[in-house]
Amino acid sequence: FIFGEQLKLLIKVLYNMQRKQNLSLKLDPESFCALIENQELCLQGFLKNL
Repeated sequence: FIFGEQLKLLIKVLYNMQRKQNLSLKLDPESFCALIENQELCLQGFLKNL
């Protein structure tokens, strides 16, 4: 995936987690990365590369 596509996926995941699933976001960086990567496998390693 290119950066723009991964960013779109990240935004979609965050929206779904907060608005549709009513999940709270984790503020700890490691927990946040794990939470995002578990929701969308295509984002594995994306946040660590930023």
